[in-house]
Amino acid sequence: MLFKSRLILRTLLCLFFCSCAMARSQQQKSKEQKSKIVANSQIADPGKATQVDKNIEDPSQAPPLSGLFNISRSTSLYDFKDGTRKDGLDYELRAGYALSKEYSLGLISGYSQNLKDSVENDFTNTSVSIKRAPGPWGGFVLGGYGFGVNLPTSKKSSQGQSLNFGTTGSLAMQINPEKLSPGWEISSSISLTKNFHSYQTAQDGSVNNSWSSLQLLGIQYSQPLNFGFSLTVIHRNSLSYQDVLKDSFEFTEEIFYKINQELTVSVGHTNAGSSLKPNANDSNVQIFDEKNSLVYLGLTVGF
Repeated sequence: MLFKSRLILRTLLCLFFCSCAMARSQQQKSKEQKSKIVANSQIADPGKATQVDKNIEDPSQAPPLSGLFNISRSTSLYDFKDGTRKDGLDYELRAGYALSKEYSLGLISGYSQNLKDSVENDFTNTSVSIKRAPGPWGGFVLGGYGFGVNLPTSKKSSQGQSLNFGTTGSLAMQINPEKLSPGWEISSSISLTKNFHSYQTAQDGSVNNSWSSLQLLGIQYSQPLNFGFSLTVIHRNSLSYQDVLKDSFEFTEEIFYKINQELTVSVGHTNAGSSLKPNANDSNVQIFDEKNSLVYLGLTVGF
């Protein structure tokens, strides 16, 4: 099983680099500025939205190969002095190669480092995708779509959950920037993933998820002085092999500053958890949670 996963990974990456590529999701922006919200669900920490803005007078002249590298230090919002405080470093690479004005290849991968217990250090799963850049849908909305393969490059997925690979289809939408006040971006996306495991049960006895879906809403504002803020809301659904449906949520609020075209620093807060409390009746959705909230400081380098 592990051999098959590694073989699939080597084959896809070989094809990827033979095209000189990794993907770039090209979004349509306003005439004055082309900016991008990056927010992920298959990253080291999907709740952390990373902003990289690039002013391009003529998008057709943009280099085909582009991407970003993000490093962030996160810790628990509250320290109860009982050993439960979280402390970690997350590294994420997003790269892309434009196949044409409409289509691009993409790669997302990362590494998560637990600063309190090195045994928990692990790579994230790797996503390889092909996407169509957003195009006009009736003048008010821009829309695009994509298809991808998720590779089990993390020990948790490949060994703990016997994941072979997953396939994902996604739909992305955003309000036409020309219809909004300058500096604002409002976007959303929805994805559906089918996972393929060797076994229905994980090593810890839990049941693996056969299907999952992610819905995302992102709002961002960038000021002329290079300051900005963003809000990302994520809702996830998962369906196990025993047809048990689970829901979870994630809120992220972030303030960022663009030092220049390539460097962005950010500080933010994120909270994630099950949508329902243990009694399965009461809602557990909340922006702040003193037991689970994390704060982070990030640095993003674009290329």
